[in-house]
Amino acid sequence: VKPELDRAAIAQQTAEAQAASKVGQWGRALKLCEGVLAADRGNTSALRVCFIASCNLKDGKKARQFFNRMPAASASPLRQICLRTIPNWDANN
Repeated sequence: VKPELDRAAIAQQTAEAQAASKVGQWGRALKLCEGVLAADRGNTSALRVCFIASCNLKDGKKARQFFNRMPAASASPLRQICLRTIPNWDANN
């Protein structure tokens, strides 16, 4: 995905990533949201999808990277998602 996505393309790709996540297409969701983040580094919706997808793909290291980039208010409620799929997952390690 190209870093020069415009606002409309970012919104559409974020929506596609969210849709893929909702149906359990974790690999597709991760690829799409990473593309969004290449163009819009602080996109909290894309960060959330990337975090959830990483947890479900059992990639704790990648999940931690996305978790630590999210605002605390957004991140805290999501912590349990990784704890369900990756026992002993910790956002700080």
